[in-house]
Amino acid sequence: MKGGKSSVIRKPRLSNQIYELIRSDLRSGNYAADARLTEPDIAEELQTSRTPVREALFQLVNNGLLCEYPRGYGLPKLSKQDILQMMELRMALENLLIGKLCQNITEASVKQLRSAVASERKAINKNDSAQFISANNVFRDMLYNFSGNRYLKESTELYSDRMQIFRVLSLSSKDKDNRKFVTDSHERLVNAIAEKNENLAISIHTKMLESATKAYVSLAEVSR
Repeated sequence: MKGGKSSVIRKPRLSNQIYELIRSDLRSGNYAADARLTEPDIAEELQTSRTPVREALFQLVNNGLLCEYPRGYGLPKLSKQDILQMMELRMALENLLIGKLCQNITEASVKQLRSAVASERKAINKNDSAQFISANNVFRDMLYNFSGNRYLKESTELYSDRMQIFRVLSLSSKDKDNRKFVTDSHERLVNAIAEKNENLAISIHTKMLESATKAYVSLAEVSR
């Protein structure tokens, strides 16, 4: 525009939107371990061409959230070694993130975290595993977002999402003891963060990740 500044509102690329839709479904546990996703099926469901679908699927594969198989795309088949190495990296990244939270947390953020924990508790009382998984995703997203470090958030999210199939399996078990353990741990974690007690918060979070690692390895060995 002459004599002034003009601005262009850019919409997210269609392939990025499809990427986020599939990622959201993966995080919600909507795909079984043996499910197969294909370009034609997704394109038909979304009423779009196959090109942006292909781009989204390639991006999901590049980020380790899907693998390409002879008859389409599906969840990665991770070995015990894969899980141990990725969880080791997650522990380093997430404990760094927890430390930053303890240094920078606000009362408003603590309130939101406690609300997310309350949602997890409500899902346990209703014995609704799908609702619990949704609440658990909200809690983790808050942790990552409140770190204040965009690149740390993105890296932590990536390795956390690579474990999503095992998280869903462990949290959707008929036995709700694990869901209760996670929620109790989250409550203690939020209290430690609110008190800015970095050592205690990292200790609580480490124990959670160690427990998750054992559960994920066990699930991987059963599924092979």
